[in-house]
Amino acid sequence: IPTAVEGVPSEILNPKDSWTDKAAFDETALKLAKAFKENFKQFILPGNDLSVYGPNV
Repeated sequence: IPTAVEGVPSEILNPKDSWTDKAAFDETALKLAKAFKENFKQFILPGNDLSVYGPNV
């Protein structure tokens, strides 16, 4: 997560900070990462396993 971007308020750079319920953010982020991991299964091909570039949860 970047800590500074020219022209962007620093308080919006960390998406977790925009959630009042931090536990809900963590739960949602994990759910999203698992969905990405499941989606990456379609890229597992003999000799070319691109799933290693997906999320690691």
